[in-house]
Amino acid sequence: MQKVLSGRGTMNNHEELIARVHGWHEENEHQKIINALESVPEDERTYDVICLLARAYSNVGQPTDKGQQANYEKATELLKSVETDGLTDPLWYMRMGYALFYLDRPAEALTYLNQCLALDSSNDLALELKATAEKNVERVTMVKPMSLERLAAYFDTHKWTYELTKDNRLNSGFGSNNGFIFRSHMADDVDWALWGTWKPDIPIEKRRAVLDACNEWNNSTRRPKTYIQIQDNGDLWASGETYVYVGAGITDQHLELNLRLFLMTMMDFTKFLTDRFPELVAEKRSE
Repeated sequence: MQKVLSGRGTMNNHEELIARVHGWHEENEHQKIINALESVPEDERTYDVICLLARAYSNVGQPTDKGQQANYEKATELLKSVETDGLTDPLWYMRMGYALFYLDRPAEALTYLNQCLALDSSNDLALELKATAEKNVERVTMVKPMSLERLAAYFDTHKWTYELTKDNRLNSGFGSNNGFIFRSHMADDVDWALWGTWKPDIPIEKRRAVLDACNEWNNSTRRPKTYIQIQDNGDLWASGETYVYVGAGITDQHLELNLRLFLMTMMDFTKFLTDRFPELVAEKRSE
């Protein structure tokens, strides 16, 4: 006697469908899985069908694909609908943690990844995602002392060139002739100084015009605060600076946000000067 799955399907048909799904999964044909399993009436969907459908939604696109975030949300909705059945299933926890991880919710993902590993410590993907999720959580929650070594490590991660000087400064540069020289140091252990100067030298006869441009910038924008510097040799530099209070420490996330904000606004400032004084861009000061 054939075992009935529901009023309109049989266990044999169910097993054949699951077998096809596993084959499509190995071939990365995730959209075929979605099409096939979505065609199963909701009242005939077993725990296995729903979990495999959730997996397919998580795998159908790359994390950066437009619309993939909605697929991860769909996966979590499907998995939550069978949460009671998945209480002792490590794969249920793994799939929920996977979807949450790629929804950029690492703290929530860790809850499920840890439970998956408690039930099955050999799950390599869960171990990998857990390690990354822990780093992501630490990045936004762990406050650590600010140092130029941390800044240098960020530059290393992005393969940006720099120099650490004997007087505890980090020097670098961004852009070409119309870019800027970048320097950073710790001021009195409580303020992190970010400083940049437009690469072209400014002749003395342009001092008033460039100073007026700096004042115009300062009146219309919040950062960086800009000014004219007179060097020992008489050269004039148009510079900008920002100070970030880090006396209580700073998270990796806020280190990145403050650095990138300064670099972005400093680049805006140098473009502003380049558009205003294109004749000065031909000369490039050495870094």
